[in-house]
Amino acid sequence: MLKINNWSGFFLKLFLLTFPLQIQTLLYKAGFFSGQFNSFAAFLFSISEGFLLASLLAYGIERVIHPGKHPELLDNFTKVELFLASSLIALLLWTLASVFWADDRVLALLFGLRLLELLGLLYLIVVEVLPRQTLLKYLLIGALAQVIIGMGQYFKQSDLGLTFLGEPHLAIDNLNIAKIDLGGEKILRAYGTFAHANILGGYLAICFGLLIQSINSKNWWKRVVVALALCAGILLSFSRSAWLALLAMLVVLITVQAFKINWKQLILGLSVILFVLVIFSIDQVIWARIIDFSMQALDERLIFSEIAREMIFHQPWLGVGAGNFILKMSDYYPGVLSPWLFQPVHNFFLMIVSELGLVGLLCWLGILGGMLKQIGDSMRRIIKSERFYWKAYMALLMGILVLSLLDHYLYTAWPGQVLVFLIIGLIWRDYRERRTELAK
Repeated sequence: MLKINNWSGFFLKLFLLTFPLQIQTLLYKAGFFSGQFNSFAAFLFSISEGFLLASLLAYGIERVIHPGKHPELLDNFTKVELFLASSLIALLLWTLASVFWADDRVLALLFGLRLLELLGLLYLIVVEVLPRQTLLKYLLIGALAQVIIGMGQYFKQSDLGLTFLGEPHLAIDNLNIAKIDLGGEKILRAYGTFAHANILGGYLAICFGLLIQSINSKNWWKRVVVALALCAGILLSFSRSAWLALLAMLVVLITVQAFKINWKQLILGLSVILFVLVIFSIDQVIWARIIDFSMQALDERLIFSEIAREMIFHQPWLGVGAGNFILKMSDYYPGVLSPWLFQPVHNFFLMIVSELGLVGLLCWLGILGGMLKQIGDSMRRIIKSERFYWKAYMALLMGILVLSLLDHYLYTAWPGQVLVFLIIGLIWRDYRERRTELAK
């Protein structure tokens, strides 16, 4: 007999491997000014979305064929779960409702439908279509592939010709590619197959947080090797936001005192990292990146923030509509914006309030509050020696908060959106699993 549930898991594995790949096609473009294409004013359908929809379809067919075989998400719902679910549904409904006041209603509708897809991903994770270890395994395989591609790009100082995987065209003389300046020499940053180096850094930092969570006395050496590879990828992305997120996670892990530090392992790991930095002269590049604060980049971010504040002041409750920030920028800026300045404000929360108003922000704060409550309840119900697992979640949320305050891709880019809902789903799933264990 054809096992549809196996197909659901199969497509979900493909999704985990491919969502970092920018293999996509244009479904809709808002022509807000001629002669220029802006990905933030368009809707691109990714191949990984096709795999996600296939997984959801296969799971739905299985539920119809065997209605009593799978666990019901609504069984024994706690108040915390009800609050989290209500916040997620309210966010979806409010996003879809923004179609009525958005200038570009098609873009707002597509943004809402994508949010519905992400809720489907969350559902597949919570009902355990894939075991947690399998899910983490395929996520890390994809991350290691990105590290290898990123290293190749850095040492070659160009792309690797992997356009069939969605790799962007990378060259030192390309004005639209992120580079750093080292003593007058331009150094290309690692992109992987992402649209920007910062997204690669944030993606690897979040994967690092999930990896650290699964470390124990039996598997630590395997996890440390993978962790060092992820750190190398984060370094070569030269994303300051990712560096700060990684630092924030490590600080939280150490300060919560959830485990005793093995100084030999720590010194060994730091020695390996230092050796790699010195051999490839990366230490000089990192220092240059830390002290290199471009006034032009700072001025541009201030412009984005100023526009966002004007939007919020004039549309505090409703916002300008989902996906419509770029389209409305000119209306809230007194001067003339150059084409390259049509970018989202580099702050997750300002983007939410600008597009969905304070109501949208309240929905997201409700989601965050529900996650923190699930983590807190789980930590109080386990013995002290097992609390590191949940404290690692706290560290991961701290890292995500840093990324959210310094960039927008967790809200605007498909890979970033996937990572956010992946974490929501994993926390919810582990919370339900912990409740089940306590009920036995």
